[in-house]
Parts: sequence; structure tokens; C-alpha cells
Amino acid sequence: MITEAMAASLPVVVSRLAGAAELITHGEDGLLLDDPENVDELVRNLQTLLTPERRRGLGEKGLAVARRYNCENLCKAHEAVYAEVLAEKTSAP
Repeated sequence: MITEAMAASLPVVVSRLAGAAELITHGEDGLLLDDPENVDELVRNLQTLLTPERRRGLGEKGLAVARRYNCENLCKAHEAVYAEVLAEKTSAP
């Protein structure tokens, strides 16, 4: 759901514990929470989204990240890994 929101140009606020967090650079293409249970941290991050320019900027950069991880690109990456494993398996003595 995180990358889907990014693909819709929506700014995201994500716990660093979420898998998609590794795709996000805090403050550049999304916002990351160090402690998802810290309400003050969440409020601070959400307050930065009150500015339309900030929301738009994070949304646009998040869209660029999501485009790099679309289904076609992910399938190509998986195929490359499979091809590498098969090549190693067939070249092993």
C-alpha cells in the first residue's frame, strides 16, 4: 500500500519498520518515523505536510521512486536473479 500511495503522488509517512521504508529517503521522497508509537514524532511529521508545496514535492519525488519499482521493473530484476542462479548452477562442476 505504501508504494501504491507513492504511485498516486501522495506523500507518505512510514515507520522505519515497514518494508517499503528502505525505498524512502526521509524528507526527500517521504517521511520516516523512528518510533511509530511516538505520537509527537508523528504529529511533527504530519505538520510538515500542511504546506501544499511540501506535500506536492514529496508526492512528486515519491512517484519517481514508485516508478522505479513498478511491476515490470521488479519482474526484470527477479528474472536477472533467476538467470544468475541458473548460470551458476549449470557452470558448477
